[in-house]
Amino acid sequence: ERRSTAPLIDLSLFRNVSFSAGNFLGLLLMFGLIGIIFLLVLYLQVVRDYSAIQTGLLVLPMPLTLMVIAPLAGRLTDRINMRWVLSFGMLMVALALYFLSQITPDTTGQTLILPLMLAGLGMGLVMAPLGAVVMASAPVTKSGSASGILTTLRQVGATLGISVLGAVLQFNMVKNLTVFFDGIPFMPQTAKDAIIEGVSKGGMGGAATENAPVFLQALIADVMSEQFTLALSSAMEVAMFICIGGALVALLINYHPRRKANSITPDKILQ
Repeated sequence: ERRSTAPLIDLSLFRNVSFSAGNFLGLLLMFGLIGIIFLLVLYLQVVRDYSAIQTGLLVLPMPLTLMVIAPLAGRLTDRINMRWVLSFGMLMVALALYFLSQITPDTTGQTLILPLMLAGLGMGLVMAPLGAVVMASAPVTKSGSASGILTTLRQVGATLGISVLGAVLQFNMVKNLTVFFDGIPFMPQTAKDAIIEGVSKGGMGGAATENAPVFLQALIADVMSEQFTLALSSAMEVAMFICIGGALVALLINYHPRRKANSITPDKILQ
């Protein structure tokens, strides 16, 4: 890219610390967002057996809160240094993930409202100001490239979130089931191996129990839900620590809209 006459990504933009930190923060934010949406939807539909419409209604407090907070975040950043607003927003998302990591197979939908509103608050404080930081940290002539880089890294963060958190979920699911079955000496080893192998290859749907007695099917279903929830909680904790890292990255950003505006004089505009 450095040798190209028309590079797809202008690497010189990353010499600006605020630009680099802002783009990396965008990646981490999307990682945390996937930690909430991807994992919580799995929980609601797999463990709680909610329909797609019910699941959508239950997660609605997060986008509604984001919609209200995002316009106010711009006014807030006019008065407070951007780094503090962004860092506080990421901490709110991390706090929401902490509360969500405490879920159990019996957690009700009402219990999720506060954590989802916290997540919406945090994301609302980060999403809109973050775009302003990245665009203001790049020359006007390279604004198109700066916008493309931010969008790309956000998509990379979402992709990493699904792959990494999905891998953490699958690994912990298998580990939890292995430990659980080790404590049941009367259960045939072949049955244990079949269930664990099925989960390793096909997730919750891989544990086929159609040929088992009805009472055993119900017991295995309860065990699977419990262990899946524990594995999901571990994955959410990973997303929580990622967001805490994002709060630290936000402190590297040095941008204040009012100070930036005051530094622009008529002479500079004419130049």
